Amino acid sequence: MDGKARRSTGRDVFCYFDNDVKVQAPRNAKTLMAKLKLPMQAA
Repeated sequence: MDGKARRSTGRDVFCYFDNDVKVQAPRNAKTLMAKLKLPMQAA
């Protein structure tokens, strides 16, 4: 498969955040979703 080929279906991606400061993980997740232009969805 060459570098130009794309899949026609999406993939699920899971991202885990280290909550070492006890308040940063939720904020970091929201920031990442905003940068990726993803909608916020309830689990």
